[in-house]
Amino acid sequence: MVYGPCQGVHPDGGCELGDRRCVFLDAALPVHQGGEPRAEAPSAQAAELLAIADRRPLVLAELVAPAGVDGHRAVAGRLAGTVDAALLGDAPWARVQLPAVVRAGVLSVEGLRAVVGLTCRDRNRVALEGELLGLATAAVPMVLCLTGDHPAIGGRPDAEPVFDLDSTRLAALAAGRGMTVAVAESPSAPPAALRPARLASKAAAGATVCFVNHGPEADVESFVAAARELVPSMRFVVSVPVGATERGRARLAAFFPDADPAALDEPDHAVAHALVTAERMLALAGVIGVDLSAGAGDGEEEQVAEALATVARALGGGT
Repeated sequence: MVYGPCQGVHPDGGCELGDRRCVFLDAALPVHQGGEPRAEAPSAQAAELLAIADRRPLVLAELVAPAGVDGHRAVAGRLAGTVDAALLGDAPWARVQLPAVVRAGVLSVEGLRAVVGLTCRDRNRVALEGELLGLATAAVPMVLCLTGDHPAIGGRPDAEPVFDLDSTRLAALAAGRGMTVAVAESPSAPPAALRPARLASKAAAGATVCFVNHGPEADVESFVAAARELVPSMRFVVSVPVGATERGRARLAAFFPDADPAALDEPDHAVAHALVTAERMLALAGVIGVDLSAGAGDGEEEQVAEALATVARALGGGT
């Protein structure tokens, strides 16, 4: 599961933060105007991931863990050997957490590759450049560049937003360091018709992988097909929700109102439904993998990791 602006925008164009029109709807399409991304060989771990994608679908899972090192280790231990990489998201409800490079280091010790989500919500460009330098030095396989959700809708509404950069410009910075860059798009959120063109701009900035957020399967299929016409080389990883606990399902539903209601059904059905959904998504042209995502209430993180690991094993991840 990935996070970006206006995940909860209403179909009528209302803003998730209050009674106003969503500014995203009237904003000009972002256009990358920089030079060509610096061409460098991917890191060893990035090359490993891409090699796996060449022979079978990638299976990723979101690392839903408490803020501390011990919590990360415990959850990573549940996922190790079942997934090809863990997505270290920057969730709206987790405002204080370990620095990204530290989190990636913990996973590496536990035998997990890390795809690191980096948002512009809390950091200006100087801080983001520092984060990228650290991640590049640590040779993380991939950085997922996101604009980020407004703090008002997460766990720290007292925090001031930054948004000095957006995902397109952050992608350009990461690509300029020779990093393997992923971005995200939400197929159902307005303005849905412009999202393929937005992705094309991000591709021009250096993105080579697109994480597709939750939405009705028909919308996901339409978006991927339209985006591939503009960027035939783009690789897609589709987010598949796993509603393993009641509190986790509530978090998914709050931030992704367009997600398939059946995916957020009773926990006993969550694993089976996620497996069927993942297999359908992997059958789409251009989709190279799935990202198994979930929410968790406090104390539920290891239980949720077990559910993610169960789906991942069935899909052949980690082999």
